[in-house]
Amino acid sequence: MIKNPIHTRYVSEIDLTLQAFDATHPKSFAQQTEIDKYQRITEQRDNPFYTEKPTDPIASLLE
Repeated sequence: MIKNPIHTRYVSEIDLTLQAFDATHPKSFAQQTEIDKYQRITEQRDNPFYTEKPTDPIASLLE
């Protein structure tokens, strides 16, 4: 199952290989940090009643 299908008529072998790799390997720490950062930005932008959730910086390093 492809998580994010590409909506085109032609998909190169390289794209298929990269999608298969992404499906079977976890995100790196840097990738997950970027994802979390932009999810937070999206929540702040789209939710007028957004409140900052308290975070423990040490706990996030241990995850």
